[in-house]
Amino acid sequence: MEKFDTSNCGYELHKASGCLNALKDELDTLYQSVFPFNKKSTPENALLLAMETTRQWETLISLVKTANDIVEEQIDDLDIVPESGDHNDIKHA
Repeated sequence: MEKFDTSNCGYELHKASGCLNALKDELDTLYQSVFPFNKKSTPENALLLAMETTRQWETLISLVKTANDIVEEQIDDLDIVPESGDHNDIKHA
């Protein structure tokens, strides 16, 4: 069995972090639509909120899924036991 190589791990986790930062930005943008609706519930504000939520929903899901996939892949790679069965044989950066 091949030893775990952490050389790519940092890059992958930075990608996941970027997805989470983008998710935060998207949620901040969505909040800008929610705030006026919470302040004054009008049909116009409800329509704006519904349109913004619909527009952003797939983006939000995609960012969460991508970050989750990256992190799960890194965890799975860390969980691989070397042939010797000794976790001390895992190559660390």
